[in-house]
Amino acid sequence: MEGKCESKMASGLDWHDYLGKVVACGFEFPLGTVFYVLEPERIAGKYSCLDRCPACTDNKQLDFLGLTQKLPWNQELSVMVSY
Repeated sequence: MEGKCESKMASGLDWHDYLGKVVACGFEFPLGTVFYVLEPERIAGKYSCLDRCPACTDNKQLDFLGLTQKLPWNQELSVMVSY
């Protein structure tokens, strides 16, 4: 459809069902890795990695799946990682 992303996530799941709950992460993390974002506070929470982000090069860069961009791309995050 024009102007709409219809692709599935790398996990095979439909991203529309997971808005605000999952992130795309770099290839150094296995799918299913859990990221606890501590700061910035407005997006703090638990997010599972269910998609890939080739531009994400460390755990301080995550792509938050959403319909709007909540943070500047290079915004540094305070994150704890759980495998």
